[in-house]
Amino acid sequence: ILPLQLRGRAEGSQYVGLVLAEAIAVTLSQTRELRVLPVPAPGEVRGGTLELAEAARRAGADRLLMGALVEEGETVRATLSLVDARDNRILWGTQGDASRDGLRDLAASLARAATEPLGARLPRRYEQLERLAGGAELVAAPEFIRASAAVNRRDVPAAVEASARLVELF
Repeated sequence: ILPLQLRGRAEGSQYVGLVLAEAIAVTLSQTRELRVLPVPAPGEVRGGTLELAEAARRAGADRLLMGALVEEGETVRATLSLVDARDNRILWGTQGDASRDGLRDLAASLARAATEPLGARLPRRYEQLERLAGGAELVAAPEFIRASAAVNRRDVPAAVEASARLVELF
């Protein structure tokens, strides 16, 4: 997993891309099927996608997660792509939005979404949550993560708002 590249107004906040990548790595490292390599520091990552894929192969990685962050007003949009390091082919991609305060929830949502294309499964506690909520797609939705986090914080207005958005989507 590489630190997410920062574009637009998000540039100059290098730590945000690193922190988001670290949060995704921590979640993915909880799976039994994956060996997650340490996230390199932003200064260690240089070059184009071909050079990055070669570096991933040298480190023993078959696949590489990479992405970008763009700030759009009060919203941060993250994109995440899974690249085959052997032939530099994009295998999968997703995106999500959050406010700066919701980046932890966004990282959790992106990590959950990445488990299936990586051929991995998160620990059983996520399976129970999926059964209760009605499926993996709903649990991976950023709105579900926001609603859960708001409930944990006892922030009723935010929980109601995120839940209403879930009803609209699902």
